[in-house]
Formats: sequence, structure tokens, C-alpha cells
Amino acid sequence: MVYDACRAYYEASVFKSALRILGAELRVGDRSIIVGDVEVYCFDWDPACNRERFRRFVMEHEPGTIFTYTIHSYTMLNTVAGARIKGLVFYRGGVDGATGNPISGPGRLTRHLGVDRSLHGSSICGGNRIVVARACSPLPPRLVRVSRRVGVRREPPAMLRYYIPPRRLLEYCGVYGEV
Repeated sequence: MVYDACRAYYEASVFKSALRILGAELRVGDRSIIVGDVEVYCFDWDPACNRERFRRFVMEHEPGTIFTYTIHSYTMLNTVAGARIKGLVFYRGGVDGATGNPISGPGRLTRHLGVDRSLHGSSICGGNRIVVARACSPLPPRLVRVSRRVGVRREPPAMLRYYIPPRRLLEYCGVYGEV
């Protein structure tokens, strides 16, 4: 049942997947984060998606597959999403699932969770070290803010960053407590 609910997050278009994952709890061992900030990279038309290895990985793998890479000694966490409109959901931040402390930035997020390159190619939907554990009920659209992606120079005209300020995320989802 958890597996099927998780797959539903990622099988919609990459845009819907990004919106659905907001408020979900990602868990690695005894650490967790409530996702509050994601970016979308759509491979059909996005000029920022120019790396062939990213494109090839997305086209060859199922929705829910983890894609990691390292930049400036930080491991970045992405998930393949979309059945027809495919791309990557890039995790930027959220709040600690046990304490409610904000975690801003993709490097801090992966360091907090203990994500490393060994997760590359595995499924986020169970049976591995990382899993979508649970989610608060669907978030009302009024909570979600949109903006341009951070640090992307070749930005398409669409707003591709979806986020909820940490305080609002906690008001709506609460803290899940000890894992």
C-alpha cells in the first residue's frame, strides 16, 4: 500500500509529481524531512537540461528512480518523475521530520538525510534505505508558492520551483515526531 501510494506521486507528469511530493516525509533510517521545496527539470523542452547523461537516465528509468550526482562535494537528490512528460524532481529543502527545524538548500538536505551516491538508480518507493514514508493530506494550492529555479541561467519562461515556507508547512503538516 505504501509502495502504490508512493508510485502515484511520481507517475503523473513531472509538474504534478513535484506538487504532490510537497508535504511528504522522506525517511532514511532514523532521519526524516518533510519536503517543502522542489524544482522541476523537464527534458522535452527545458534548456537547462542539456546534459546527455541526465536525459538518458530519465528516459531509461521508471518514475520513482533516484538520480544522484555530486557537485562541490555535496550529493544532490533527484527523482525521475512523469509517465508522459518526463523529467526530474530536484529536492531543495524542507523541515526536519522530528524537530521541525528548517533545512534549506539541497546540500544540507542530503547531508541531514545521509544521502550518498550509493542510492543512485534505486527506487524511492520502498525496499531501500530511502523511502517516502507518509504525507499530510493534499496541500491547498494557496500554500504553494512558485518562482524561478535557483542558480539556473538558461531558464524557460515557466516558473519551475514550487515551495512552501517552513512555518506554513509546519502549520499545515505538523511534525511527525520521533521516527
